[in-house]
Amino acid sequence: MTTIYKNRLNTLAAHSGLILYTCIVLFPVFVVVINSFKTRKAIFRDPLALPNSESFSLIGYETVLKQGDFFLYFQNSMIVTVVSLFFILIFGAMAAFALAEYRFKGNFLTGLYLALGIMIPIRLGTVAILELMVQTGLVNTLWALILVYTAQGLPLAVFILSEFMKQVSQDLKDAGRGAACRCQSPRHRTQVGCWLYLAPSSVLAMPDRPSARTRWPICVSHEPESAIRGSSLGHT
Repeated sequence: MTTIYKNRLNTLAAHSGLILYTCIVLFPVFVVVINSFKTRKAIFRDPLALPNSESFSLIGYETVLKQGDFFLYFQNSMIVTVVSLFFILIFGAMAAFALAEYRFKGNFLTGLYLALGIMIPIRLGTVAILELMVQTGLVNTLWALILVYTAQGLPLAVFILSEFMKQVSQDLKDAGRGAACRCQSPRHRTQVGCWLYLAPSSVLAMPDRPSARTRWPICVSHEPESAIRGSSLGHT
């Protein structure tokens, strides 16, 4: 009876902590949403108050739609994010599979070298990256952002996927290979292998942090009205 009571208390404490953390995380989003329907004076006067008949205004949304091409910025963000994640997952999975499945001299050092990219900020090379983009003619193009985000996300992708692949049991791998060998079509063989690594790949398939999304377009663009702007930069 005592054990059941303790388990219930532990469960209640864990859920209470999670609910509290959720409220803390969602509160800034709630403030941003309610302030988007208020005038500027009302925002500075009482930012936590709900919109009323006096403070309600859609001037913020009108400004976004009139002063800039918001849909173009959103389209650029979607293209850069989707293509970058595609390259990160493809190249990250290939590198992680080689490090996890094959034993060769320098395996550990190679993995360590790739993992160092997580600790070293890529912004330290801003000037060198900008010079490289100018020399290759990629300034003011979406490919400049895609290449930077791909390089920025690969270290974490290789680290997560390689650790996951090492933890997959050999019996499960052998069973997957056996099932793939029994499949007659190459398409079915590919599907059998892909299901093993779908879970860790979904963890990596998340948009980049807002801080990165709002700084790199400035670095690879010389023009203030550049067409490569993302939705987070369109009206700053």
